[in-house]
Amino acid sequence: MKTLAQLLCLSLLGLATGIGLNALSPDPLPLVATAEQFDIEVDEEKSVKSEEILNLWESGEAIFIDARSKENFGEGRIPGALSLPYDSFEEGIPELIDYLPRDQMLVIYCDGSDCHASPIVYEKLLELGFSEEYMKIFNGGWRDWVELGGEIEKDAKDER
Repeated sequence: MKTLAQLLCLSLLGLATGIGLNALSPDPLPLVATAEQFDIEVDEEKSVKSEEILNLWESGEAIFIDARSKENFGEGRIPGALSLPYDSFEEGIPELIDYLPRDQMLVIYCDGSDCHASPIVYEKLLELGFSEEYMKIFNGGWRDWVELGGEIEKDAKDER
């Protein structure tokens, strides 16, 4: 019982020290997260606005890359989009990379402005030699696409 009390005291002392040092820091971390902290501002030159996205898709000039999970991709995606989940790079270079053109616009999207997947895929493609000139991020992502009334493609469900 004495060991448990000592462990509890040490834990509380560590917590108090951490909070105190954070409070004294010139750039303290917030103790409570807010939704605004997770909004990612994508550079204007790298992004496609929601107002432009339907026209870009209808023109057929771009290849859409879905950076969400395979499960989300199967549940619904922009028609014709290719799946390149952000975490697929953990196992090496995904096979899809060999088939992506380097001289055609790639539009990368994920769930929306609070999703980090499309910027991650964008940066990975840059590292692999793709040009900023031919890549854009649709910052509004899947949520804006649905809200705009864009067509949706889904995997067929096995109905038995």
